[in-house]
Amino acid sequence: MLGALVDLYILTEVSVCSGVYICISAHSAQTLTYLQVATLRSAVKLEQEQQFLIAKKLQELTGSKNIKLKPIIDESLIAGFTVSYGSAQIDMSVKGQLEMITNELEGKNVGMLAA
Repeated sequence: MLGALVDLYILTEVSVCSGVYICISAHSAQTLTYLQVATLRSAVKLEQEQQFLIAKKLQELTGSKNIKLKPIIDESLIAGFTVSYGSAQIDMSVKGQLEMITNELEGKNVGMLAA
């Protein structure tokens, strides 16, 4: 699943300060943004480098200069991961894909029964 995320996006160079914190040097205080905390749920424990790539992509998506991931293992995802930040969520899990397929099939079946 991480490979799919990396394939979808071109990642830029960023330095790692500590753990999965992403820090970019700023020329002035006006260019700094607040720390963005995101919850990273994964079916298995992710390597530090995998977390770094996810945090780096979140930085691009949110425009935040500083991102901290809060990793949580959630075996119910089957495989893959989800990221929640603010009111947004990215779902790259097998569980999420199965739910989406189920909803689509149920929607098509309802339409077929009504016809």
